[in-house]
Amino acid sequence: MFIISCGEKEIDYASVLNTLRLGTWRVGYYTMNGTNETSRFNGYNFTFNMDSSVIVQKESNTITGLYEASNGNSNTQLNLYFGEDPLVDLNKDWKVLRLNGTLIEMENTTNQQQIPGNLHLQKN
Repeated sequence: MFIISCGEKEIDYASVLNTLRLGTWRVGYYTMNGTNETSRFNGYNFTFNMDSSVIVQKESNTITGLYEASNGNSNTQLNLYFGEDPLVDLNKDWKVLRLNGTLIEMENTTNQQQIPGNLHLQKN
């Protein structure tokens, strides 16, 4: 098991995986390039499975993607992979900042402006 230092406390990627796999999640907060775009993900519910697949449902529409958690660049990362809008905007290497049983707070700075994007997954 790898323990990665993330500011206030240490977060290991196994804890991220174990937390994600308990229940369903929604996007509680999302920004990119300084703009709050949370409403684009209203109604989407995410289920993270043991086989690294993530099933996203909104009403009768189902989208399947992939996810992985890993240690990299002295932090724990969550990587998401989707092929449909608007979920493709989540296809980033998200640095996990905070983790508890109901909230995962992450950021990403790979955009050209280097303005942090934020993604908070909130348990339903």
